[in-house]
Amino acid sequence: MTFSTSFRTAGFAALALLLQPLFGQDPLARTYAAHGGLETWRAQGTLLYDLDVTYGEIHARDHQVFDLITRHGIASNTDYAVGFDGANFWLSRTGETSTPFPPRFYLWTPFYFLGVPFVFADEGAIRTELEPAMYQGKEYRVVRVTFASGVGDAPDDVYHLYIDPTTDRVKLLRYTVSYFVAAQGKPTDNLPENALLYDDWVETNAGLLMATRTVSYAWREGTTTGDPRVELDFANLRFLETRPDPARFVPPADAEMLP
Repeated sequence: MTFSTSFRTAGFAALALLLQPLFGQDPLARTYAAHGGLETWRAQGTLLYDLDVTYGEIHARDHQVFDLITRHGIASNTDYAVGFDGANFWLSRTGETSTPFPPRFYLWTPFYFLGVPFVFADEGAIRTELEPAMYQGKEYRVVRVTFASGVGDAPDDVYHLYIDPTTDRVKLLRYTVSYFVAAQGKPTDNLPENALLYDDWVETNAGLLMATRTVSYAWREGTTTGDPRVELDFANLRFLETRPDPARFVPPADAEMLP
């Protein structure tokens, strides 16, 4: 991509962010409300939960804590801890096993999936209503989410939320994963799509509706295909209006700093 094309793309993204509120309501406004409300989400300081991950023959369980304002976080069990303190990503190994995916990718990915739809209200996210689409014989609203240049670790990711028009709740999330390809310096065009199905919704102590189970599949020709790829089970979900002590995210002396 030439410099001029890059400039035009970045400029268009910035313009879209500025104009979005001027041309009608955020396409996810009703969905935020159906899940407990964006203002309620933004009033929380801490999110804690236990996570079980199944990825083929790999199985992991850990406890995760996030500062919802700074997005500093830690995932830990008796074998490992991986965290971000605002300056460093770090990994501490105290046992034989490690995270089921590369630590930096693993720390934020389950949290991000759990935080749908609210994380798509973050600065730099561009939300666009598309034509409805069918999934397993039912029509769903579709909202596409892309990101302004330089936002997060994977600004080239593309998400499509399938929203039940009756309840305004999220049914599934189509997505691409650009993190690994971009890290290798390769083009992120035409990446294969996956789909994450949301299930087992619970109302948390903060009144926010969260899915306690998500299962990802390959996405081909408008539907989920094949066996489950990654299963995420969330338990003991709890919000606090207070923020966690920043010391909780500071790397221990034996930690390895990650790129």
